[in-house]
Amino acid sequence: MRFLVDENVRREVRDFLASIGSAKYVPHGSSDVVVAHIAQAEHRILVTHDKDFGNALAYPPKRYAGIVIIRIHPPIVGIINGALSILFSRYDEKSLAGRIVILEASGFLINPPLENAE
Repeated sequence: MRFLVDENVRREVRDFLASIGSAKYVPHGSSDVVVAHIAQAEHRILVTHDKDFGNALAYPPKRYAGIVIIRIHPPIVGIINGALSILFSRYDEKSLAGRIVILEASGFLINPPLENAE
């Protein structure tokens, strides 16, 4: 899996994502528009805490390899990595393409829903 990790995501989470795929950090100070462009151009799943990427009108999911919005508070690295591990053990890149995932400590919501979602 190929990930684009927003600058608001801790290094330990990026390192975890790099252990299961290819993770690239967003350049520091990049605007949401630049982040979106990189994710599209490089066909990477965007991993972020920025809820603005959940706006399907501004960032139509079908244009992306996937958008994962982390909504875990407080943002404890072990909990985030555990939730990401569960998500990516169940769904591959193809399954998440064109979808927004809201990741919570108790699970995740995928929109549009997958036909075989549990």
